[in-house]
Amino acid sequence: MLRILFIAPVFFDYYKLIINDLEKKGHVVDFYSDIHSSETPYNQTEIDSYYQQIINKSSDFKYDVIFVIKGDKIPFYFLDYLKNKYQDARFINYLWDDVKRFEGTLSRIHYYDAVFTYSRLDSINYNFSFYPFFYKERNEAIEKEYDICFVGTWHTDRMELLNNFVKRNPGLKVYLYLYCPKIFLFTRKGILGLLKGKLHYRKISYNEMMSIMAKSRAVLDIAVREQFSPSTRAIESIPTKTKVISTCKDIINYDYYNPNNISIVDRDQIIVDKNWLLLPYQDLDNNIKLKYSLTNWVDNIILNTKNVISKNG
Repeated sequence: MLRILFIAPVFFDYYKLIINDLEKKGHVVDFYSDIHSSETPYNQTEIDSYYQQIINKSSDFKYDVIFVIKGDKIPFYFLDYLKNKYQDARFINYLWDDVKRFEGTLSRIHYYDAVFTYSRLDSINYNFSFYPFFYKERNEAIEKEYDICFVGTWHTDRMELLNNFVKRNPGLKVYLYLYCPKIFLFTRKGILGLLKGKLHYRKISYNEMMSIMAKSRAVLDIAVREQFSPSTRAIESIPTKTKVISTCKDIINYDYYNPNNISIVDRDQIIVDKNWLLLPYQDLDNNIKLKYSLTNWVDNIILNTKNVISKNG
């Protein structure tokens, strides 16, 4: 049995899935939110108080693993404390965003014994271990109700891109769920979006998101303009047998890529080939499906860092 200190953003219930899998395997997990990913802005005094609370609550425990997802803004003094306090622990960092989008990432990697990234390009550029994200296994077969769905967070130009996408692809049954963090509710664009019915201010759960994908022939994967890696949707589409319409050109280099299942489109002019959309989904090799399952991801990233997949495939 391992005792694990786990720090991660509270986002789409991913952290709950990881905790549940670890606990099923007999491990003890103490989880703390990455306060910097919260929708509520905190001042430095509040941030310092928060990390002191973690120190106070965890000081009586002996941790075998310190596992951090993202963590680009965790204070250096807190990381120094952890390294000094838990000298025998394995420190593991998983990056689910491109390094160039978060300036604090590179200045903190020396604290970790292993750094994993979801990005093939970042694994090459920074010599990180490459391992894309996971999906939770599903057994039920669901009839396709929508042609295309999009579930994601509102930011930058996503509202404009989705509006243009709907206009360019008439006749398709599209399901959109664009989550607006409360911090943006009173911006002009946020209010306009709510009036148009495009934005929602309730966080959707992981199971809800997966159910929507399961009902859809394809899912739209729109990366932010400075992001060069596929989003989690490319992996999460595997158990639901949902096709992917992606703006990420590098997705062609991933081992789950199949042109019958994944269509690469121009981010500024997303047009769907309806003939491609109606072709049957081609199931992936069992080894690929196993590789990206939640339980296998937890084993390889957290429980057994010696078995590192450093190259795709």
